[in-house]
Amino acid sequence: MADTLSWFDIPVNDMQRATKFYGAIFETTLEAGPAAPGFEMAMFPNQGGVNGALVYGESYKPSHLGALVYLNAG
Repeated sequence: MADTLSWFDIPVNDMQRATKFYGAIFETTLEAGPAAPGFEMAMFPNQGGVNGALVYGESYKPSHLGALVYLNAG
């Protein structure tokens, strides 16, 4: 069976600050994601098939609800 967790988005208010913070706590470098109108992404390195990114944009608001997780139902 394929990986169940396939992607996660962590909404942020300040991409530069969030990239620095998450890079420091996970001791890694986040890379700028694909350019798209209306939002920015900073990608985490692929770790064991699970991918994810920090996301900044109008429809991405940090909240107490946490990250957006995408599952692979096969």
